[in-house]
Amino acid sequence: MSDNPDINTALQELAQYKEIIEKTNIVSKTDSEGIITFVNDGFVSLSGFSREELIGETHALMRSVNTPQHVFDEMWSTLRGREPWSATVENVRKDGTHYRVDVEIFPIYDAQDVIVEYIGIYHEVPDPVSETRVLEEIDRREELEQHLEYLQNIIDQQNNIVIVSNGDELVMANHQFMEFFSMPSTQSFKDEFGDISNAFVRHDNFFHLGKVTDGGNWVRTLQATDDEKSVVSMVDLRSNEPRALAVKISDLDDGTGYYVISLTDITDLTIKANQYFYEATHDKLTGIFNRSHFSEVLTERCKEAKEGSVELSLLMIGINGFKALNDAHGSDICDGILKNMAETISMNLRMRDQIARWGGAEFALLMPETGEEKAMKMAENIRSAISSMQTYIDDEVTVSIAITVLDESLDSRTFITETYESLSKIRSESGDGVVVV
Repeated sequence: MSDNPDINTALQELAQYKEIIEKTNIVSKTDSEGIITFVNDGFVSLSGFSREELIGETHALMRSVNTPQHVFDEMWSTLRGREPWSATVENVRKDGTHYRVDVEIFPIYDAQDVIVEYIGIYHEVPDPVSETRVLEEIDRREELEQHLEYLQNIIDQQNNIVIVSNGDELVMANHQFMEFFSMPSTQSFKDEFGDISNAFVRHDNFFHLGKVTDGGNWVRTLQATDDEKSVVSMVDLRSNEPRALAVKISDLDDGTGYYVISLTDITDLTIKANQYFYEATHDKLTGIFNRSHFSEVLTERCKEAKEGSVELSLLMIGINGFKALNDAHGSDICDGILKNMAETISMNLRMRDQIARWGGAEFALLMPETGEEKAMKMAENIRSAISSMQTYIDDEVTVSIAITVLDESLDSRTFITETYESLSKIRSESGDGVVVV
């Protein structure tokens, strides 16, 4: 410190000015040859280089090829002419990204009026391209928000469940969805289930994640699925009852990879359809397959057996003297006999065997992977079971059974025709027994 108080005051003020400049600006100092001797924190932060990496180097370390050489020639000419120099230049950070600065450089003199160093003060210039991009991004987001709000209004007006998803993430859902799952918000649902596909019930009759192969996207898998199979089951959390829902998927057409997915409750329709199917394929009295459906199954099984070179046996079972029984005891008693017989035969079958009521008192039995020997054994077991069956009449109820094993000479039509003709022959001749055609 000087003994002169005025000088000390001036030095203190100068130190304060220096501190303010360094804290509020980006500052560097070099010696008279342009070697960096000082950089403040702002310069270090902007350049990405550490203070150690900068000290001892020239500003050429950060020079961009986009700033032409004549700019720096002019700079040195101006500074050595003892004049401050200012310009806008482009530099390169340590990570390779470019930035622009307004720079002012001042020569500093010693007591002999000789330039001993230069001080540079910098202000970063916002990239006009970046500003444009920011503004464009703001506009894009505002437009997207308006689009999403419009989309939300649309889907909320739908009576069915509507969501927006990319197959991994649920991004939007309507009020019906919230009510179905008793959720206050989309986020609440995501916290519990993640994506809606995790709420699909695993059942063979419905689509679920287990049917998505090779780790694929469930939405794209469903898009490639036939409409009648694009049905899922989910539990309505309001009633805790499973519901069947038909799925329709449409691309959002905004390049985001998201889909609008609607789920329509078809539970009542499904129940009715199943009821209609049951009534169309089952015998009303006995509850087993009827003749029409059995004929369709027979055609499929014959084709599979021939293609796979596996045995297939057909048994035709007929009650002997059924007309006389009906005349003697009435239709109610004989209807009971038919129902008991269908149940008795069914209880002696394997899972893969199929039984149907073929005519008034005839039953057809299809036995895959079964040759003559096994078919004969099955026929005898059935005859034995029927002989001990409860009939509620004193007359003995017996059956005749005809067996045919499929061969290359038979198609599904001749397969059933020959077996039935053999059954008719047995009943007319002996009225009892088992015959292999």
